[in-house]
Amino acid sequence: FGESMSRAQHMAMIKAGSGVYLDRQLSSLYKTEDGAYKNEGTKIQQIRLSAILSNLRSNGGAFFYGGNLAKAFIEEANQVGGKLATTDLAYYKPVWQDANTFDVDVVTVGVSTSSYGKLYQDLWQRLFEGKGFLHLDSDVPLAKVANASAETFAPFASYNPFGSGGMTSFVTADNEGNAFSCVVGLGKPFGSGEMGGISGIVLASPLTDKQAEFPTTPVLIINRPNKLMFYATAATGGVSGTVSSVYTALKVFAEGKSLEDAIAAPRVFTMGKGLPVLYEKGVSAPQIQQLTANHPVALEVAKIGKVNAINCAEGKPQFCQSSADPRGFGLSLIEK
Repeated sequence: FGESMSRAQHMAMIKAGSGVYLDRQLSSLYKTEDGAYKNEGTKIQQIRLSAILSNLRSNGGAFFYGGNLAKAFIEEANQVGGKLATTDLAYYKPVWQDANTFDVDVVTVGVSTSSYGKLYQDLWQRLFEGKGFLHLDSDVPLAKVANASAETFAPFASYNPFGSGGMTSFVTADNEGNAFSCVVGLGKPFGSGEMGGISGIVLASPLTDKQAEFPTTPVLIINRPNKLMFYATAATGGVSGTVSSVYTALKVFAEGKSLEDAIAAPRVFTMGKGLPVLYEKGVSAPQIQQLTANHPVALEVAKIGKVNAINCAEGKPQFCQSSADPRGFGLSLIEK
């Protein structure tokens, strides 16, 4: 039946502008006859994709991995540079992995097992050892964040530090303390710019790490012995998204800020010593002076990263707060 184009979707397309390739099918879906992107709220109908989802719902996951749909999907993926074979789908199995974890006082921080999760851990531990975790008496100054950012991300100085709009993130939790954090995307806006003629799936493009948007890690913070969920977060925005995610968490856990205040706090970011340090509006003149002691060039930018998070004081669901970053166009909702 279609769905209304969200503000986030519309603004992402406007930001991408003419630099994004869309094939004929995607152009007819998202553009008007004169070539302009359709407006926020426009009804978007993806009939082929809805048929696939309906079949998955009624016939189960095996429907996708065998038969005519699998053959069609393989052909579509390979047409845009993929290297799939029938056996890749037939023998595919999901893999469950324990998160990469590190302890901070009485809680455990869980991140991705990838190198991007390790970067989160490295940055966190450069900024905060965790002592006094529950006393909320630590301070995480912006100058320290900039220095730690420079040390952690110097090896990635040739990467795009900001998000391209090819990723999104979300977190959710229930009233029993179960939580879920996820970061997904196609690496760049609209991936390959090609939509499968049979499946209706927008296909990813084979990209190197330097070509794709720098991934961030989903994060869960729990008290393992008591099985309490304290914090769930996910962020986007390239390398700066990781810095934003760590800084927001530490505003909550090290400084005792509310989740809303932590997300709203102005951020800083740099890719290496001697490179420009970027800061958001709201950073004070004394703070800028401290930043430029080690980073001579300081530039104000509109936004650094986008963070979505849920924080549950004392690990209790009834004390949970949720917040979507005002730098983006996401939504936050608590249903009683």
